[in-house]
Amino acid sequence: MATSVPCPPYGDIDLIAVGAAHEAIIVDVESEPGDRLLLRGLSHVDWLAANLSTVQSLCPAWAIDTTQRPGLFLVAPRFSSELRCAIRQIEKPEIACFVYRDIALAGGTGIFLERLGDGAD
Repeated sequence: MATSVPCPPYGDIDLIAVGAAHEAIIVDVESEPGDRLLLRGLSHVDWLAANLSTVQSLCPAWAIDTTQRPGLFLVAPRFSSELRCAIRQIEKPEIACFVYRDIALAGGTGIFLERLGDGAD
């Protein structure tokens, strides 16, 4: 994993990970709900797809399959119905949405992630 990856002019990619099929996965997080997260994420996918060989050379232990288009995980406290409708219209890249909630734990606060259904339902 790599965090806070510079992605000019689109702002930093919050996290780049590798999926089970060795595809690059971009994880973008927002603390406030907003439809801008989708545009930011798609810009990051476009940048990473164009620079995948450079990213792979910087992290050779990752074994990224450069023949696969990067995936996109969006994480926010909630998603608007308009954003979910827009995501259902996009075939590639594969987009997964996760809502998060703070939960009280003994001695602190935890974060609970819940994946929205396929098609961001």
